[in-house]
Amino acid sequence: MFKIHKDKFFYIGAMLLATIVMAIGQNIIDVLSASAVDAQPRVDLTPITTENAGAGEDDGTDILGFMLAPEEAEPVTAEGSISDFLVPYDESENQSAGEGQSFKIEGRPVVLIYHTHTTEAYRQTNDCTYRESGDFRTKEQDKNIVAVGEKLKSQLESLGFIVYHDVTDHEPPKLATSYDRSVVTMEKYKNEYNVDIFIDLHRDAASVEKNSNDVVIIDGKRCARLMFVVGKGTKYQVKPDFSSNFKLASLITDNLEDVASGLTRDVRVKDGRYNQHLSSMSLLVEVGHNANTLEEAMNSVYYLASSISSVVQG
Repeated sequence: MFKIHKDKFFYIGAMLLATIVMAIGQNIIDVLSASAVDAQPRVDLTPITTENAGAGEDDGTDILGFMLAPEEAEPVTAEGSISDFLVPYDESENQSAGEGQSFKIEGRPVVLIYHTHTTEAYRQTNDCTYRESGDFRTKEQDKNIVAVGEKLKSQLESLGFIVYHDVTDHEPPKLATSYDRSVVTMEKYKNEYNVDIFIDLHRDAASVEKNSNDVVIIDGKRCARLMFVVGKGTKYQVKPDFSSNFKLASLITDNLEDVASGLTRDVRVKDGRYNQHLSSMSLLVEVGHNANTLEEAMNSVYYLASSISSVVQG
């Protein structure tokens, strides 16, 4: 009898010991696993916003919905790259182009103003609020980039231009393919109205906290800075007339700098095409950025119109 009880206690003790050993072993495995995970670099996956939803220009490329975010997220343009405002200027970009070329137009120049990214808007203020359709975007056309286009139309008409302002929203169904739709608008006006100059009006992206005072004061008014983007069409078979478009943008930029130093940023040359293959007088203009206000953008339009007139009318 005693032997039976003794064996029973032995087996119970053995089972308890085995359970303890297994528990300790699992804890060791968990600790080692956690250490291995901690040793891996941590990546912050931030949901993409409407401000950076587009990945491509007119090639249909799309972003999967998440982007690798640095420690401090940087604003990006609608084509999914870091904003031109944040890219250091490379002097090698401003290559000689169109030397001696004249852009003087006889009679009344015909202009099309349109917006590939139609809902781009500016920093809200007490005097200018809007219903957001995305980060710094609104469908209220009296509060977004369309309002700037309407002001430019009025200014150019006062200088003798014939101006068409197309306010079609080219963004739906997705921002990444906006250029596929804006080129259709361009072709329509080119064929029906014999347009001389195409102006795709945008606003750039920047940090509101850091760049809300990125303005030039002219006659006591805060004016948003301007920048032209010229595409080389590197990956496209049908390429734009880079030489002509670059020269035109450079001449207008120089004229604006004569008005006030710092009113422009240097012409930005990029590999995209931006539908600039349809005309040798095709302009993509960034009127300020989202850290500017609508009023600051409007204040710059008078000078933009005057400089365009100086270059093409003399």
